[in-house]
Amino acid sequence: MMEFEQAELSFQNAEAVKQQGYDYIDKHSGAICVDVGRLSSVNSVSVAVLSAWHRRAASRQKSIVFVNLSQELRNIIAFSGLDEVLDLG
Repeated sequence: MMEFEQAELSFQNAEAVKQQGYDYIDKHSGAICVDVGRLSSVNSVSVAVLSAWHRRAASRQKSIVFVNLSQELRNIIAFSGLDEVLDLG
């Protein structure tokens, strides 16, 4: 299971966090589970990173599920219409 190493995901570190996820996706086979429970604050950057990971996993023919989402993150994902695309375990 992949977990966020830090509690903050912001514009300043989004690219590095996205790349960490890409590396994890590329190195692991089979289904991937991402625990986002450590995120203390969420916003559109969070959704952008999760979407990028989803696209990367799909391009590698891997499934990815996101677990332990806060209600706030679920609301942002639903508002953006991505709740039909992202697997929110």
